[in-house]
Amino acid sequence: MFNAHFQHEKQFLNSNPDVHLELGFNEELSHLIYAGADTADFR
Repeated sequence: MFNAHFQHEKQFLNSNPDVHLELGFNEELSHLIYAGADTADFR
C-alpha cells in the first residue's frame, strides 16, 4: 500500500527538476533507528 503510493509520487514528481525521491531500504539504518527509538525517554 505505502510502496504503491510512493511509486506513484515518484512518477508524478519525476519531471520536476527541484524534487528527487529515492525509494529504498537500508537494513543497517533501520536497526539504528529502531535501537535509538527504543532507548528514547519520553517523560
